[in-house]
Amino acid sequence: MESVGFPSQGDLLKFFYNATGIIPAKGEDILDITISSKSVHKALTRVAEEEGCNFLENFNQYSEELFSSISALVLQKKFKDILINPIIEIFNGYLKLILTEHACLDKKQNIENLIERFMINIAQACFPAEIYYKYILDKSYPEAPNLFTWLKDSEKTPFIHAMNWIYSSEEMTYQAFHQLDNDLDQNDKDLINVKNWLAGKVQLPSTSQILSTFHRAFKNQKLNTKLIDTYTFFLLIARFLTYCKNAMSSTYGPSYTSRYVDLFIQAYSAVKRDFFILLGEIPFKDINSMSIEEKEFLFEGLFIYNIEIFNKNFLEMQKKFTIKQMLELWIPKDQPYHAATIHIHRYLGLTKKTEEIMASFKVNIGNIFHAYDLIKGDRSDYDVWLNEYKSIKNDEIYPWLKNWIDAVIYYKQKQYVQALENMRKAFKYIRYAAADKMIEFLEFYMILSLLVEDKAGWKDFKKAFKWGVFINQFGGDLKPFYNINNEIDIRKLFEEKITQITLFGNVKDLKSLANLVFYWEYSYSEPKRIAISEQVELEPEKRGF
Repeated sequence: MESVGFPSQGDLLKFFYNATGIIPAKGEDILDITISSKSVHKALTRVAEEEGCNFLENFNQYSEELFSSISALVLQKKFKDILINPIIEIFNGYLKLILTEHACLDKKQNIENLIERFMINIAQACFPAEIYYKYILDKSYPEAPNLFTWLKDSEKTPFIHAMNWIYSSEEMTYQAFHQLDNDLDQNDKDLINVKNWLAGKVQLPSTSQILSTFHRAFKNQKLNTKLIDTYTFFLLIARFLTYCKNAMSSTYGPSYTSRYVDLFIQAYSAVKRDFFILLGEIPFKDINSMSIEEKEFLFEGLFIYNIEIFNKNFLEMQKKFTIKQMLELWIPKDQPYHAATIHIHRYLGLTKKTEEIMASFKVNIGNIFHAYDLIKGDRSDYDVWLNEYKSIKNDEIYPWLKNWIDAVIYYKQKQYVQALENMRKAFKYIRYAAADKMIEFLEFYMILSLLVEDKAGWKDFKKAFKWGVFINQFGGDLKPFYNINNEIDIRKLFEEKITQITLFGNVKDLKSLANLVFYWEYSYSEPKRIAISEQVELEPEKRGF
């Protein structure tokens, strides 16, 4: 059985690198990236495995490289924004979700649920691109193609559609468009490549290969900058969509992919419908008579307002209607509830599907709660739990549970080295699985790192703390403690906490000790924390083990 967990930040980064085609084929130069093309595959694999502890630094480096590389592919700022902003929003949204939710499924099933659950959010991130292209760019740009038609076609990929759209727009055959006057050898190579791409007989080419081939043709055809940027823009989008669709189809099958495309189009249409309802409620002069600055100001405000209305309506509908009523709910066409309704239907559909999947995991989940009771000290029947843990194969699905419990036992026996070793093993698997429990785990991990002699727990403290900093970056709500990332400052904090922990030698309960050591100075700014008098338990050993 496969251990549970969401994809790591490195998994997501690697996917976006592959989907955008920034990683070149063998022998090609990587596009505007300072990382060596020979090492980028290995580097991304290392980032995905997250063996070190520079979580935020690695994320920032590779995400910035990715976005700067994409940005360099087009000249006009508006195209840069349209390409990059949705990717950033989608990436950050996914990352926030996987760092704040408990996982009870394996990575493949979790990704499937994330894809469906995040559908409206993806539509909200992508929709502004259509408005900008239609209303901000002047009429000299070619009319945008219908990307949904490209997506729905099961015979041709979006990339093939984009190529044919360019030839159709230029009213030329692909042979004539790619005809090079002064380089017969390159001309033959380009025509062979393009023919194979159009036939869909070869692997999806890298972005550098696509753009070098087309930019030679653009130059030979003497196209203006606007056309070049537009064609480049849609080639990039089409390449991205093709990769995503191929990946989804190979992982979950063609029928799932077709169903998802239909559901996404429905979600996108709902977001668009709500936007224009809100736009119609605002008295203003004709859009076409506005300046570009006025249009941008209007649309930016409406995009934000549209999402605010969506969130408000979603919460309101959840409180107001029963599940049965929500499934049967009919929304008037002139009310901006369409996106919220679609989101609720997806949420309910996923809930039902998850419940069906989870039905066979009831015993496993019960064993998890049993484990948490052991960690808290509310139960002491470790052997009973362990026998069930192994018999139902939770040792394969949740390998970190036993390590965590064993660490607590070793802590109570004052065997801090063994306790820390178990937390170290658990950390490898727990990071993308435990959500809110992750905070408690980090606290325990850092406490144990402070207790081992000769400051031998420094590396573990740094690793746990920097993971807290990383979670905090994406809405983990761990402030104000996890607010530094400089290694010198973290080392100073480590030294301070080693001294501070000696002040609470009588406190045996790990949770209470963590609150005293890490959050004492923030107790007035964090009202959710339990009062100190309620936290300290002088005889926790009476509760178990």
